[in-house]
Order: sequence, then structure tokens, then C-alpha cells
Amino acid sequence: MFARMVECSVKPGKLHEFNLIIRNDLILNLRRQPGFIDVVNLVAATEPDHAVILSLWRRQEDAERYHREQFSQVLNRIDHLLKATPDVRTFHVDVSTVHKVAVAA
Repeated sequence: MFARMVECSVKPGKLHEFNLIIRNDLILNLRRQPGFIDVVNLVAATEPDHAVILSLWRRQEDAERYHREQFSQVLNRIDHLLKATPDVRTFHVDVSTVHKVAVAA
């Protein structure tokens, strides 16, 4: 399994609009993507304008395809709500209790 973490600094007062776009547009788009497993939208408890979107994918290639073919459209949709370009990081998932994943070392 593979994960993409997108960290966003949302403009003050724009978090509600940001979350609506994530719920209503992004999640629907992700569900149509080959290899997509799940998404979690996190808002920092101590920094309410800081959000992290974590998406899980079956394979690295699935996440990379999404990034190449779809991510720019997502960015265009939320760009006016952000202070800066989001930081995108990728990870190999070692363990997930929710999805019962364990990868041998």
C-alpha cells in the first residue's frame, strides 16, 4: 500500500469552504481513481488553518497516475483558499490496522 500526504496552509476564515470542496469534489473524484483505497482529511487541533489530506492507494503507480493526471485540477479548485502551494509527500505504508496491512521487511 502507498500513501500521499498533502499538507495545506489554508487562508484564515477559509477552512470551512476548503473542507466543503474536499468533501464534495475531491472525495468523489478519488473514488473514481484506479487503486484508490481511502482518504482522511485532518485539521490540526492547535492550528485550525493547517490541514493534511492523507490518501491511501493500492500501489505507488496508482498514486503517481493520480498525481500526474488529476492533482493539478484539484489544486486549481482549492488554490484561492491556500496561503501557499501544498507540500506533497509520499510514503510506503508499513502497517495499517484499519486496512489490516502488514508489509514484511
